[in-house]
Amino acid sequence: MHDFRLSQLVDRAVQYPPPPGGSAPSFYGPQSRVSGDSGDCTFHVRFDVITDRPVEEVLKHYENAAIAKADEVDSDFSIGAWVQQGYTQPTRQEAGYEYQTVIVDLDAQYLGSSLWDPRCW
Repeated sequence: MHDFRLSQLVDRAVQYPPPPGGSAPSFYGPQSRVSGDSGDCTFHVRFDVITDRPVEEVLKHYENAAIAKADEVDSDFSIGAWVQQGYTQPTRQEAGYEYQTVIVDLDAQYLGSSLWDPRCW
């Protein structure tokens, strides 16, 4: 059940239309895993989007999506977006392009939903 639920969450996130000025998630597949504590399962999904929009706009785009709508009854859902910093590379303008890779993180916690999945303990 948990792998099915996780794959459904990944599918909804990746199939959601990208933000304006952006592309679908890059050729790297989304990363996902299940973890938890005391029978509560937490699903983590990470994917990236190449876009010319600022991080805040990408975050708002995915916050307004109904990615976790099917799971709202029994879950807590959070979303974050960020760009990787600290590389010694030219700025987007210096390199001659306006696009950047924005990493999107989704976390969904399903409270008390697992008695048999050891990843949730």
